Amino acid sequence: MSHLSDDDLVLHYYREDGPAMVTAERHLGSCAQCARAYDVLNRTLNAVAIPELVEAPDDTPALRQLLRAQLRGEGVAAARRLPMPDGEMSAIAVAWLVALLYPLSLPALFSSASWAREQGAAAALAVLTLLWACAGPPVAVAVLHRIADGFDRTTTRLRAVGALMAAISPPLFLLVSRLGPGLWPWYGALTLGTLVALCPWSKTARSPGRVLSLHRVTALVLGLFVLAHIVNQAIAFVSVSSYAAMRGAMRLASQNPVSYAVIIAAVAIQMATGAATGMKRVRAGAIARNLQAVTGWYLAVFLLAHVFSAVLFSAPPGGTRVAAPLTPLNLLANVQGAAQLPYYLLGVASFLFHVGVYARLAAFVYLAEASVRRLSYAAALAAAMTVVTIGLSLCGVHLLR
Repeated sequence: MSHLSDDDLVLHYYREDGPAMVTAERHLGSCAQCARAYDVLNRTLNAVAIPELVEAPDDTPALRQLLRAQLRGEGVAAARRLPMPDGEMSAIAVAWLVALLYPLSLPALFSSASWAREQGAAAALAVLTLLWACAGPPVAVAVLHRIADGFDRTTTRLRAVGALMAAISPPLFLLVSRLGPGLWPWYGALTLGTLVALCPWSKTARSPGRVLSLHRVTALVLGLFVLAHIVNQAIAFVSVSSYAAMRGAMRLASQNPVSYAVIIAAVAIQMATGAATGMKRVRAGAIARNLQAVTGWYLAVFLLAHVFSAVLFSAPPGGTRVAAPLTPLNLLANVQGAAQLPYYLLGVASFLFHVGVYARLAAFVYLAEASVRRLSYAAALAAAMTVVTIGLSLCGVHLLR
């Protein structure tokens, strides 16, 4: 008779011998030697206490918080030790140079336009000087493309403020030029911007949802106001008489105390809620977000100069309280008018592209990415054509008088 091995007895104890369980049970009933061995094994294994399972304490949140605190401290120290990113000084120099040289582009634009009237070949030079005068916002987007995350470095702040000053140069120049003759107000504003960049910036939390909701509601009100002006000026390219009729109706609406108060309040809220986001929308490599930030900066100062100028400065005798709509006259007829050409062109372009970025993000919720891309290209082409049309009308080009 073959006896059960130790392995067979252990498997039978734990009921893991499967089909051989019945055979082993019969054998233990008939074999005294295997029964004694199984009894000894049974007493031995029953005496062994099975350890209780104790759950380890979950200290993951505390450990994660400790690691974040250490990384935050090391990140600040590393930001002070690490060398500047590639091209940092070049980007700073380009941004501030665009702002410094902006006043020189205006007489150059007027001179090249006057030369183009006498010699048609000089039209290319007039276009180049106009691109120079309008270079601020595109340069700002390019400067912000590789900006470092955070504003712990002085160089990063100089880069960001330089991009800001380059972007808002046209409306800011018209605004500060009212302070006195010469260029001292302009270079005084640039000096203030430099001081802001040299001072450390406090870290602020992200804007709450209510601020963004208020920003969007007032944006809708101002959007209708600005869009009406854009349509009116585009009509001026086709027919001056139609433009004059629409302009008269818009002037009556703008002179109404209620509508005037609504526009002023909407502009004030837009600037306050836009300032709440500040530089937090700027991200390295995020072209769409940087474009939205740059166009938002421009629109804030544009609306300040266009709507608040009657409040901040005394209006001329017989003038309206709200700034006059875009005029269909030739802005290149004198130096003062030439200063308004890039101001208005960039204002129209900033509005169209600022709204376009919002529309593009909203379209992703309802449409496929390929469809959104095609619509974005079509919208960008339509916006560019609108800016060119308004530019021609501002330069005195009209199909019908």
